Amino acid sequence: MAQTFVHPTPLGPRHIRIILLQPAENNDDPIQCSLAAVSLDDYPSYNGDYTALSYTWDGQTPSVEITCDTQSLLITPNCEDAIRELRDRTGERRLWIDSICIDQRRGVPEAILERNCQVAMMGDVYKTAARVVVWLGKMDDEMQRVIQHISDVRALLDPAMANQVANRAEFLRGYHEALRQLHDGYEREPMRQPFHPLFERAWFQRVWTIQEVVLPAPDRVYIRCGCEEFSWMIIVALIDGMQAARCPPGNWTKAVALQKRLTMNISLRRMPEMRATVEENAARFLPNPENDPLVFAILENIRRKGATEPKDRIFSLFGIFQELEIAFDLPDYRKPIEDVFREAVISCIQADEYLQILYHVPSARRQDDLPSWVPDFSENGWANTDSRYAVTRGRFAASDRDSIALWDFSDDRKALILKGKIVDTVIFKADPLLINNGNRATSDQPRPRMDLATLEPSYLVMESWVDMSQWADYSGGIDSGEALRRTLVNDSPEANLLGGAFETWFNTMRLGEIGLLERLLESMGQGGTIPRGQSEREDYLQQIRQTLPPETSIARLRGGALGEAGLRFHGLAIGFCQDKCFFYTENNRFGTAADPLPESLGTGDKIAIVSGLEQPLVLKPVEGGYRLVTHCYVHGIMNGELWPDDFEDLEDIVLV
Repeated sequence: MAQTFVHPTPLGPRHIRIILLQPAENNDDPIQCSLAAVSLDDYPSYNGDYTALSYTWDGQTPSVEITCDTQSLLITPNCEDAIRELRDRTGERRLWIDSICIDQRRGVPEAILERNCQVAMMGDVYKTAARVVVWLGKMDDEMQRVIQHISDVRALLDPAMANQVANRAEFLRGYHEALRQLHDGYEREPMRQPFHPLFERAWFQRVWTIQEVVLPAPDRVYIRCGCEEFSWMIIVALIDGMQAARCPPGNWTKAVALQKRLTMNISLRRMPEMRATVEENAARFLPNPENDPLVFAILENIRRKGATEPKDRIFSLFGIFQELEIAFDLPDYRKPIEDVFREAVISCIQADEYLQILYHVPSARRQDDLPSWVPDFSENGWANTDSRYAVTRGRFAASDRDSIALWDFSDDRKALILKGKIVDTVIFKADPLLINNGNRATSDQPRPRMDLATLEPSYLVMESWVDMSQWADYSGGIDSGEALRRTLVNDSPEANLLGGAFETWFNTMRLGEIGLLERLLESMGQGGTIPRGQSEREDYLQQIRQTLPPETSIARLRGGALGEAGLRFHGLAIGFCQDKCFFYTENNRFGTAADPLPESLGTGDKIAIVSGLEQPLVLKPVEGGYRLVTHCYVHGIMNGELWPDDFEDLEDIVLV
């Protein structure tokens, strides 16, 4: 039995290891290789002589034995498959593969130090490679059909890529029409869309793969599945084409959205003449060209990408931030995860000069040791289609539209200090509106169907919200009913399209059980027989209850009384209020906020408006300051009504 392989150490500064893969006549011949140390500085202008592999471990453990420098080295089955496909029959191949070239031993101090240094250089490793091969795995029947579709797309694009298209507009019309025809009929069956199996491959779901295709020159990147290979630029052109052709949404919509966006930003950095053209039109196209893309948007997007080690959700971006000239701490696997996440948020706020990252702090689960103002990047967070996702883009201006982000950090950088004003206190919270038994752990689950099982509990919860809304005393020409309507739909203009549906819903929801039974009797033509006295009427209605079918609940009666118009508003309100609670404040206002949370809103929590943030924050008073709970909607303060005219009236709000 061969001796177990141990990586030679140490590597010099800017040095990496290259695999010298020996040729083999047959695909199933044993894999034999050796390692050679080279300096990235030996490749001027990023002009390397090796191929870098971009692949995923697929949750596998190293279990396949190969020979490296005459010693036994274990690799994953997916890595083995890639090496066998890349191996030449007659000549040596020079490769870079992370699991072989980097010492992967856990808990070994010298291995951790090496991994820190190598991860910090991985951006340059992929930029320098002569080729980057994206390994998707073995071929199967589904992928064989995808490859045929890609061949058809490539045939369509070849004239354009060769600059042989005389009429570009006509060419694009034909290209988009071909893509629409290919997708025709798949709108209700996304699992059967022509490219669905491609974007379901694990490579598209992982976080490390982002920099591995974003940082190299695009014409050096190739996709490989089995023995089939095609250019990464085909994928980019395919996504662009499907977007322009408005093909039915599917898994392709988000598969490489971040990669495409970052590729554009990096191209602007690398081609000053292109950037100059964009910046000339910045007023029309880019709200913040100097900091585009905003770091918080990158951090938000990577939360839904897979990573075996949660710290990699941050460390995998280091090469990208270097390229974008954004200051970020060096990767260090010795640091606790709370320090890694906190330092990422500090870099984010300083680079963006923006506080939007605070909207992404609340989530279904959070690690206990994190500062309350730091998102848990090991958790998915909420998708932008989720009812709890923050509403921005100019809809609200609780801190006035001209306010700017103002912040500081404590000396130990563990507290975030904001400028703002505490404007109210929560004194009562109603039950939250939970759909699907309140077990929705992530925002990626489908929206609930509006069936009876969904609607019955929602009637009871929203009936209590309606009752609470009557406590408020809104002034300025708006009654509590109108304030409730706007609150339940987050003041969305969408609700204005429903005409008088809210009034129907509101009047019906205010009916108690007796009122609903009276409405039922009236519909049966028996309204005139109801006794007038309270006790007699109650006795009579009790008799009526006993005559109703067993399955006729009050909730079912409520649904019948709402009618079509009322149900339309009820469904819309559910869409905006799912997984939220309704609360009442000391100053006679009401609002909604995400609930439940690991640390939910409760009595005594404060409502704060913060300079630079469009929505108010719910803060929980604690020793040393406040803990951030979530953003919220509070009717009557969303448009700067309570924002002080004098900057001196603002106070320091310390988040711990």
